[in-house]
Amino acid sequence: MSYEKAKELLTRYKDGTATDEEKATVEKLLFSYNDDPLDLSEERYDKIIEEVWDELPKPATTFHRFPAWTKVAAAASVIIGLSAALYFIKLKPTQQMAQNQVHDIGPGSNKLILTLGNGKKIDLTAAKNGQIAKQGQAAIRKVSNGKVIYAALATGNEEIQFNTVSAPTGGTGAITLSDGTEVWLNAASSITFPTVFKGNCRSVSTTGDVIIKPRRNAKMPFYTTSRGQTTEDFGTEFEINAYDNEPVVKTTLIEGSVSIAANGKKVMLKPGQQSILSGNQLKVEPGNIRNATAWRDGELRCDGENIQTIMRMIERWYDVDVVYEGKISTDGYYGTISRYKNISQALRMLSYSNQVHFKVEGRRITVTK
Repeated sequence: MSYEKAKELLTRYKDGTATDEEKATVEKLLFSYNDDPLDLSEERYDKIIEEVWDELPKPATTFHRFPAWTKVAAAASVIIGLSAALYFIKLKPTQQMAQNQVHDIGPGSNKLILTLGNGKKIDLTAAKNGQIAKQGQAAIRKVSNGKVIYAALATGNEEIQFNTVSAPTGGTGAITLSDGTEVWLNAASSITFPTVFKGNCRSVSTTGDVIIKPRRNAKMPFYTTSRGQTTEDFGTEFEINAYDNEPVVKTTLIEGSVSIAANGKKVMLKPGQQSILSGNQLKVEPGNIRNATAWRDGELRCDGENIQTIMRMIERWYDVDVVYEGKISTDGYYGTISRYKNISQALRMLSYSNQVHFKVEGRRITVTK
């Protein structure tokens, strides 16, 4: 495929003048993109054209014959990932120079803050490997991979203390509780827990977005309280998204079984399902495990979210403030952005849809139509 042909095709796609065949061709190219330069050989292009043509709906049929892109084919969808176009749409030197002069913001990183029972705060990122502190009947250690581990000491009469580990805006990290429970924290999230679990149950509370994999113990069930709901674990792994500035609380079951209780109601989840708590309403619907755990895997993944929802993710991960000017589209976005890219690259991918544009001033981002 020639450079000029690719450029013309993408220009028509961006301007909205591409045919159904051309739109589907671009989208298939982009969906096959995996951070390597696209294979734009004539043979590959012709093969895609043939495959796409076979999948396109004919005049007398419906869209159900377009399974690979059912959501994308919807009128309101916008594809993230158009940065692939940069491989074959060359920027002019002046554009490149202007781009290099734009103030850029790096992504978040492994960053955790420990708050001890007496209120003292410890920057776990700066702490050296080895024992960091002793709290009641637990020793707190940092290991080589940056993870923090609570290790129960010999039982004694010390009073049980509660600690909080938080990932600030622009941070993330993982800890292991004294019972072996593993916890991953997304940006602007926290977990509060006893340094040692005693009694007939284990209870923690969380804010923000966390993934928890409790150590199985049938004699001591594991309870997690998050923004008005309580999750009871039955040997499982689950994700809870309970940010205060999100309209609902979502709990996605990765494996095992959990129950969710809120406002006098209780539901059970199977793997792949998620509960939605909205006000006094608690319901169960199909979930998406890959979407729920994407941030742990270094991805910012979108599955129909509008730009406002996506920008809240960007606010928390890049530690920026976002404001809006004018009426902004509420169209859904589909695709994946690496969380390890600078903010300019993430915003460029989003703006290529031509639905929104961005102005970056320091750590303030203005979203316009």
